[in-house]
Amino acid sequence: MSTSPRDVDEIIEAMNNTFDEIDPTIDVAKGPLGVLIYATAIELSRTEQQAAYLSTVYQLEKAEDIDADDIEALGNNYSLDPNVGNLADAVVTFYRGSRPESGQSYVVPEGSLVGTDDARYTFITTTDTVMNGDNPDIYYNPTERRYEIRVEVEAISIGDDFNLPSDTITSILSGVTDFDGVTNTEAALGGQDPIDSIAFRNLIWNNLQALNADLAGRLITTVSEYDSGVTDVGIVSSSELDLFERQAYIQGRTALDIYVITDTISPELQTFTSLGGEIFFPIDNPPVQSVRYVMVDGERAAFQFIPDSVRAFRGSPRANDRVKLTEVLQPGQTVEIQYFNYQGIIDSYNALQGAQKPFGNDVLVRLAFAVPIFVAARITAASAEDQTAVQAEVLDFTDSYFRDPVSPSATRRLFVDRLDPADYQQQVLASVAGISTFTVLSFVRLDVGVQDLSVIELDGKTEYPVLSPGFNFEVQ
Repeated sequence: MSTSPRDVDEIIEAMNNTFDEIDPTIDVAKGPLGVLIYATAIELSRTEQQAAYLSTVYQLEKAEDIDADDIEALGNNYSLDPNVGNLADAVVTFYRGSRPESGQSYVVPEGSLVGTDDARYTFITTTDTVMNGDNPDIYYNPTERRYEIRVEVEAISIGDDFNLPSDTITSILSGVTDFDGVTNTEAALGGQDPIDSIAFRNLIWNNLQALNADLAGRLITTVSEYDSGVTDVGIVSSSELDLFERQAYIQGRTALDIYVITDTISPELQTFTSLGGEIFFPIDNPPVQSVRYVMVDGERAAFQFIPDSVRAFRGSPRANDRVKLTEVLQPGQTVEIQYFNYQGIIDSYNALQGAQKPFGNDVLVRLAFAVPIFVAARITAASAEDQTAVQAEVLDFTDSYFRDPVSPSATRRLFVDRLDPADYQQQVLASVAGISTFTVLSFVRLDVGVQDLSVIELDGKTEYPVLSPGFNFEVQ
């Protein structure tokens, strides 16, 4: 099937052929059916033309065929503007023949205009510059037999036409009365025209190629600026269908989830007056780590903290973390709740909402998932006196191993994609002193594990391992 858009006549011919295949007795050349076919062909042709154009825009192969507004819109996703060029700049020399008088100042004001003799290319001074009459000799040029000061100027318009050779900026056009003339002893450089569509297309391509690394770097930097306790960051895009948990909520948009490993928490206080009848109420600033207390009319109340379990939003500022009271509130009762939340996640999420994001990405910052790992092992200490110390050291090492299996002594907790019980056993034997034997009996991921001893797979962008509180290290 041809992918080229069809014109009206081609569509009419195709529709007539289809009708003929269905029922050759139908007259499609005239009457209401003929009018309907003609009108439909016009709209289909327009639709196919638009689809072909969108394909051109998407592939960026023929930049010259893309509407200027559309290619500019594409570039805006990367803070690129095809209308931006560069101004040429130069240093010009203002001069006067007569000796400056003591006590006088001779000024080239900011905003003064100079240019070529025909005023076709005009430059503007960028600062006030003063010749001090009390020190005239420092301005004297014996070769030219005149008094000079050098002043920075820039072109009044962008473009490489303003890249002029030396001795071409020779006219004072306005704003300067204390000097006899001006010249540029060096060329004016740096002017650049706005780039053409082909060059702009290439810039977009370059940004597409660098998008993942560049965007990831910017997002990680933003998150780390607002939460100094971040130890690792994982980024999942909506194209990763097996990992991205918000497919049902993004309505076809591109989106990113930023998973953060952090233990930085902040205390928060929330108060409100009851309308009566409440038993559930949402917590104002999720994600919440824990709730310390709930007070009703100054008295502690029994409650249950219910973190949001919906996979799409749990552990994020969009989570519906709630408190459930055991007794229904009466109208006018004052409720106070103290809780601890991940303020760094909230702050970095808010900062990213106002930042420019490629293709308008919906960016959500969220807490990474801690995966409990149950470990059981039999330890033989070298001496009976060392049993307690050896058990404590194995526990400390195991926590370090789960933080970073490659470098167990590291203090940073990192995302991990694989844990091997054989490697763990070898590293314990090599790292913990006072052990005669160390045998791993169970090494299992509690949420999905079915075998007591197996290699554990984790997603290296959203999950990190933690030692389950039920661990069992038997020392002999």
